Amino acid sequence: MIPIRYKTVGMLPAYQQFYDGFRTKLEGWVAKGRISSKNQFDLESTRFFEYLLRGNYLISLLNMPAEKLPDLIESLKRGFPDLSVQNSPLMKICKVVFISHGYDSSIAHDGYKFPKNELIDDVDADVCPYCNRTFIKHVTGKKADADGGEIVVEIKAQLDHFYDKDKYPYLAVSKYNLVPCCPTCNGIGGKYTDDVAITGIANPFALKNSHGMMFKIDVGDSGLMAMSKLEKDIKIIINYPVGSVMDKNVNTFNLQMLYDCHKDYAAELYKIHLFRQTQAYRDFIKALTEDTSSGICQEDVYRIMTGTYEDEKDFNKRPLAKFSNDILEDLKENGE
Repeated sequence: MIPIRYKTVGMLPAYQQFYDGFRTKLEGWVAKGRISSKNQFDLESTRFFEYLLRGNYLISLLNMPAEKLPDLIESLKRGFPDLSVQNSPLMKICKVVFISHGYDSSIAHDGYKFPKNELIDDVDADVCPYCNRTFIKHVTGKKADADGGEIVVEIKAQLDHFYDKDKYPYLAVSKYNLVPCCPTCNGIGGKYTDDVAITGIANPFALKNSHGMMFKIDVGDSGLMAMSKLEKDIKIIINYPVGSVMDKNVNTFNLQMLYDCHKDYAAELYKIHLFRQTQAYRDFIKALTEDTSSGICQEDVYRIMTGTYEDEKDFNKRPLAKFSNDILEDLKENGE
């Protein structure tokens, strides 16, 4: 689990455009008392949406920081008890407003569009923040089709509604409730539709650092064995306080099972560690970095040798960066 942030300070222009169009349409619905003949506002629904349209409450809902979302939910449920009843008229209207005409909005149907791609692009992470194993970078390009023409290809992250949009539809377009992630973590083998108010996992937007869980390895008596033997015997250990938020994250995303698939890489890291302890390596690196004509610094050496980043702020750039760094630092500190 690694922390993520939005790069843009304040409202992203595309998000502001969505908000303006969404609010205007909502004002019209509230004034008429309905969205359509099938979607009428009852008294509680009218009271709720009039509250959101008062002052800055709606924009505050969309921009509420991740760490304040639990308190916001409790506050809204106290003020509007029907938000706790899944099949209440208020919840049904919320799903139409915030999901059908919010998250799933389109220019053709609504006159505005929810900026999913823009929000993904604005998050400072190229890898899944839940598992740190998979690239989620948004890329577009063109390739030839069967008829000799061109088609546009788009590859991007999934957006996980941290608080599930079916249970908390009023948070469906709140940007800190939308976590770019990989299909594994967002699917049945990961968080899927879990109610985080019950499971108690951490929102990556609310994390200050990645220290809540740490990786290490146990090579037992196989440390000096050939790589093929070592990668079979090596044990990957994930340390975290029992009962902590990270304990819940590890279990929800099945991280122990997933990282046990990387024993070959863990074995390589151990061999890299052994190599870095030799005098021959130290002499070579000293000569290389002191040679100004090489253009190679200590940071370059680390990345070339380990294939990853040393600084925690860069863990969001490459799969397995935290895994690699944690293991190498633990081996270095314990002198194995």
